[in-house]
Amino acid sequence: MNYKGFEITFSEISDHWTAVGDLGTKDNVSLRALKEAIDKAERAAESFTPFNAWVDRGESAYNEAKRGFKEVKVTSIVDDGHQKGNLRITYLYDKERTSVGRNTVYADTETNRQEMDNIKARRETITAIYAEIKSIKNRLELATLPVKEGK
Repeated sequence: MNYKGFEITFSEISDHWTAVGDLGTKDNVSLRALKEAIDKAERAAESFTPFNAWVDRGESAYNEAKRGFKEVKVTSIVDDGHQKGNLRITYLYDKERTSVGRNTVYADTETNRQEMDNIKARRETITAIYAEIKSIKNRLELATLPVKEGK
């Protein structure tokens, strides 16, 4: 079923209705309450003005080009539907819409840009140190392990 751009499904296992759409994911035990949550999110989105920010994709991003701080356009802020007051921020980066927790989105200020440059420099130093450690470890002689006869 589709409601205002949300695809709504019912899980007999969890006895919950779930809606997934551009404004996030909603979950509720009743269809009426779920539709009310969608309506509330839609009203909030209508009054929202997108803005530029920075997101830290950290060092764990699977694609090296996506690691570190990236300038993004925040397109919505929604309740994640699981914990009261736990907001999810949806942003657009490189034509990809992604939702993240509020603690990884930073204001686009000159001070923040300077601090992000400091973090980037330190991350580059850490990467160089790990490469140096790997090189040193590759020079280490491996232990000769005793082999029992017949194995």
